Amino acid sequence: MMDQCCERMRRAHELGAEMTTVVRTRTLEQARYVAERVPGWKMFPDVTAPDGKPEATVEELYPLGYQIMTTHYTLKAAMDGMLEHGYRNVAEQNVTYTYNKKGPSGLAGFSAAAYFDPDGYMKMEAEYTGHYEEYILSKLYNETYPDVFPPSKNKFRF
Repeated sequence: MMDQCCERMRRAHELGAEMTTVVRTRTLEQARYVAERVPGWKMFPDVTAPDGKPEATVEELYPLGYQIMTTHYTLKAAMDGMLEHGYRNVAEQNVTYTYNKKGPSGLAGFSAAAYFDPDGYMKMEAEYTGHYEEYILSKLYNETYPDVFPPSKNKFRF
């Protein structure tokens, strides 16, 4: 099976694919096997860490042509958060837990806007469009975003 996958990725590379991946590559041994058979940049699709030790590290994978390493941490973290809030809100029969839970900005509230700087994004958009419109939820937050929570303008440039 691994040989078939490697052959398909080798052909994809020959046809112009800038990066390839062989799904279910999980160990450094498998990564080496793929690297010997598939030229070009590769993505290591499933970084795992059984017993608290990664199966492969960036330092080991990069020389083999792996430019991107991924794991499904965002999906797991999102599910953990949804379940945490769901259990608490159902147990308490209200939404007080979610409403009072502070996001990384240090702000609480009912909206996900506490997790980012929506007005900052609107200001950044205005740099490109010449039109500024205050983000409606910004009016709900009287506080400013803490310095340790950088505004979007400083984080992203297109």
